[in-house]
Amino acid sequence: MKHCSKCKLDVRTNSDLCPLCQNKLTGEDDSVLYPTIPTIYKKFELFFKIWIMASIAVGISCIAINLIIPETGTWWHYAVFGIFCIWVSVFHIIKRRRNVPKAIMNQVFITAVLCIIWDLWTGWYGWSIDFVLPIMFTVAMLGLFIVARVLKMKEKDYLLYLFMVIAFSIITVVFYVLDITNIVIPSIICFSSGIISLAAMIIFDSKNMKEELEKRFHL
Repeated sequence: MKHCSKCKLDVRTNSDLCPLCQNKLTGEDDSVLYPTIPTIYKKFELFFKIWIMASIAVGISCIAINLIIPETGTWWHYAVFGIFCIWVSVFHIIKRRRNVPKAIMNQVFITAVLCIIWDLWTGWYGWSIDFVLPIMFTVAMLGLFIVARVLKMKEKDYLLYLFMVIAFSIITVVFYVLDITNIVIPSIICFSSGIISLAAMIIFDSKNMKEELEKRFHL
């Protein structure tokens, strides 16, 4: 620890001046006053390096294969765009990791928009509506249920949880009723998952939902 000859005190600090009298301190202090908190990248540096290298390798391989076999059509940019979409989703989840339910909702929205744009760009075959959206909604509802059970979701997040489950279920029903979907099985599975999720919320989380509703709407 550093020493102040004027105050006759030992001080743990990284500064060269005494915090009381501003006298010059003597001695050395190798201890860190505030520990350095590693970033997500530093914490999982090897994982990210492997993932980055794999993304680059897959992207370059797709371009090379497409150039070697041109008769298969120009499809390499679809693969590269898909890799880009995955990285956009990953960065968003990392940024919003402090609020997992909100992160999942934003993630679903971003992925849905990207997939619809991609489907339109490739000539609109409807795969984004038939498969991606209902599967993504189902996975999101499952993820929310796991978060509520494992991570002990905060009371204020239950209304968002409820809203997401209802919204995902209604969207798939609207697609089905308006005959927008060509393949209805994923939409039916998604709607059924929504009903099961609502039942699970009522059975297991009714107390938390009731308290939050009373708090929000003064019921």
